[in-house]
Amino acid sequence: MGASNTTSPAHTPGPWILVNEGSTYPGIDAEGQNIILNSDLGEYCGVRGESRDESIANARLIAAAPVLLRLVEDLYQLFADTAGEEEPTEVELEIETRMNTVLDEIYGR
Repeated sequence: MGASNTTSPAHTPGPWILVNEGSTYPGIDAEGQNIILNSDLGEYCGVRGESRDESIANARLIAAAPVLLRLVEDLYQLFADTAGEEEPTEVELEIETRMNTVLDEIYGR
């Protein structure tokens, strides 16, 4: 496998949760801190953090979400396509379970 980036991300630690899901403009909170403010007024509220650097890191993470989702979907499909070829290891089963949990959360299942 390739080298991994071991630098800790500068974004607000999770878990992040969707708030006011029934609102026209829901928000995102992390341990009570607004990451994206919710507003039924439709005002642009921006991405927040404890500092400018953290705000930018949060925005980058949110912007990367579609790419990350596609990666998880592709990996999940790869697992599904190779199912039954060999007995899965405990690690593979754990990865598959975690990917499924993430996809369930993303799709609200």
